[in-house]
Amino acid sequence: MVEQLFFIVVLLSTISLYQNTKKMNWGWKITLLYGGFVSMMVTLVILSSQQEIPLVRDDYYEHDLKYNEQLTRMANSQKLTKNVVVNYDEPNEKMTVQFPLEMEKLSGEILVFRPSKEGIDFTLPIEKLTDNALTFGTSKMLKGRWKLKINWQNDGTTYYKEIAINI
Repeated sequence: MVEQLFFIVVLLSTISLYQNTKKMNWGWKITLLYGGFVSMMVTLVILSSQQEIPLVRDDYYEHDLKYNEQLTRMANSQKLTKNVVVNYDEPNEKMTVQFPLEMEKLSGEILVFRPSKEGIDFTLPIEKLTDNALTFGTSKMLKGRWKLKINWQNDGTTYYKEIAINI
């Protein structure tokens, strides 16, 4: 609020001085132009420093150090003959994650991640599957873009897949 008021005062004073340009020489005009530019830049710096930028993860550095393991899991999931498929049933507000049928000993978890809002993510364990499919309700999920970060194991091999969905 103070920054906006400061900006308006400087702008109005510049306009009123500009109207009296017949009485000013070119040195004053350059000084006013430079002063207006500096005041606008100061206002932008103050406003941008007050902008909150939340981190996706608080432990991003430690997470980044383990990224080679993540790349290995992603390569393993790309080698699969059949991919993991996600189906969203909008009328029934349900989502189904279908794993390949040849995988019999599945374990792991699914992180349902909302990139635009912190604190509403949740994790689902991969257990009690019906026909290698995990179904969960979406009625309490906010409308918009979500990411499913699927991290699972089968017979000692780890896999990872990210799938973006819109609800």
